[in-house]
Amino acid sequence: ITRTHQGLVRSNNEDCVIVDAPVGLAVIADGMGGLEAGEQASEFALDAASESIRAYLTAQPRSAKALDTALLKALHVGHEAVMQRADTLDLLGSMGTTLLCAVWQQGVLHFAHVGDSRLYAHSADSGTVHINTDHTLAQRMVDAGLVKPHEAHRAPNQHVLTQAIGLPGMLLPEQGQHHGAERYLLCSDGLS
Repeated sequence: ITRTHQGLVRSNNEDCVIVDAPVGLAVIADGMGGLEAGEQASEFALDAASESIRAYLTAQPRSAKALDTALLKALHVGHEAVMQRADTLDLLGSMGTTLLCAVWQQGVLHFAHVGDSRLYAHSADSGTVHINTDHTLAQRMVDAGLVKPHEAHRAPNQHVLTQAIGLPGMLLPEQGQHHGAERYLLCSDGLS
């Protein structure tokens, strides 16, 4: 099931999502609303990354390690697509998005992401748990012990991203694997 909504603050929707259940693929991108062309950034990143992952999923053989590498490659492919589009529009450094890619394979969810789009796992035993890490100033403050995790939503500049697709600088995606959940939820930071 997928849904998007512009929310109560913005006049346009900068979220994009693709779910391809037969191959176990889900990708979500949330354009950066404070920048120009966030909706284009999310669309270009999502299309390029999902095409890259689908190309891997149709190739043989497939291993868990190769899938993790393919997910990282997809983020870089999405980043390059947004950078090229920004260059064409003369918007380098002004066009960005989050990007979260996940693939369900042999009972394990493999994921990679940049930004603050979130991945949650739900099971009857442990409830709903956030399993990826936000790339935000607030998270840096939590990691440094300057703010307690439950207070991060009130930290100054809490939504400022430290990593994003399409912005200059080195891309340092997070990746991981998770199993044992009954359901997974991929969402933008605006879900409440």
